[in-house]
Amino acid sequence: MHPPGTPGSDRTVSHYAVLNLSPHCTQGEIKKAYHRMALRYHPDKNKEEGASDVFRRVRLAFEVLGEEGGRRRYDKEERFGRFYR
Repeated sequence: MHPPGTPGSDRTVSHYAVLNLSPHCTQGEIKKAYHRMALRYHPDKNKEEGASDVFRRVRLAFEVLGEEGGRRRYDKEERFGRFYR
């Protein structure tokens, strides 16, 4: 569980949505989406307000989905959570 106000605290936004991907995407697509968005929103490259928050969300999404085991756990939690919310 992430503390309120941190990038992962908003459970209404899927990690797949953060990376603009479908839950059926491949690991290669996840990696490409991460690199594309990290370049776009990195605080050294993008000085817009909120870009650093988006970058943190993108990084967190990749940390979870970028590894097959983490992705499986995340998908399982999402399926389980839908039935009990």
